[in-house]
Amino acid sequence: MKSFKTETKELMQKLLKEDIFDKFLVRNVLLISFAKFEISGPVFWVTLKPIILNIIKGAGKPKNFRIVFILDEENTAQLHENASNFSLNMNFSGEEVFFTTGTSEKNFSLDKSIEYVWENYITDFFKTNKIIMEEL
Repeated sequence: MKSFKTETKELMQKLLKEDIFDKFLVRNVLLISFAKFEISGPVFWVTLKPIILNIIKGAGKPKNFRIVFILDEENTAQLHENASNFSLNMNFSGEEVFFTTGTSEKNFSLDKSIEYVWENYITDFFKTNKIIMEEL
């Protein structure tokens, strides 16, 4: 598991107005502004993005905003044969955005290769999409 933080404005632009996260499924969303909004998936981010954008446009900067992204089954199977799930948890509270990677296995193993594969995938994803991340 790795944790990262990034600059908020640039990330929110890419998250809400560009298509780089559209291939990810979303397990759940929690957005707190003038009210608390909870959405449970799985549903592709491309479907939720306009809904979330409208909430934020109408309510202004959220007090708290969390998303759990997951990789779809096909891409999960391609990345690692023992992977049950790959997740990327995003948490915004205040001024910074934090990300944490997560994995789950089909069969218990002491081998950490599943974590390394996902961490490298996410690191490459951030670099490719010019998202400057600071590893924590």
